Amino acid sequence: MARKKHSPPVPAVLPLRVNDLQENINTIRVRRWRLRNPERARAFQQKWRLENRERRLVVEAAWRARNREKIKGYQAQYQLRHPDYKDQLRIKRLQKVYRFSHEQAMQHLAATSQPCPICTRRVKLVVDHHHATNLVRGLLCRGCNCLIGLAQDNSDILRRAIHYLDTWRANA
Repeated sequence: MARKKHSPPVPAVLPLRVNDLQENINTIRVRRWRLRNPERARAFQQKWRLENRERRLVVEAAWRARNREKIKGYQAQYQLRHPDYKDQLRIKRLQKVYRFSHEQAMQHLAATSQPCPICTRRVKLVVDHHHATNLVRGLLCRGCNCLIGLAQDNSDILRRAIHYLDTWRANA
């Protein structure tokens, strides 16, 4: 008959090693200092982040890779608490990319529920802009915006495309 090997009982509280205790004391000491000196702590942190940018990016990327599900959960909770989250992102993008004021961005967001001026479909509209000057021409559906972009903003190409389609339709 084989004897069962008994493992020693696990203590309720694991004993701390000397290094663990010292690390805990240092952690408490640093936290207290940061609470008492928030400006200096912030300045130190900003300086460290600038000096160690590459290291920080590697560490953060590794953390994001290990915690994808946790991040998705955080994002879902945030979006539940902030139902206008996606609209706010669109407003910020319009302000950053096209230099819109907040009021202009809100007007464009409200106008996205109108039909596309080219195909008259009622779908989500995107900003159409002139690529050379970055000036906004208006709002179009994604398909019509791609059509103009693929034509390289050249009306002659579009006229030739219309002629091509009319010729094909007449011969069909």
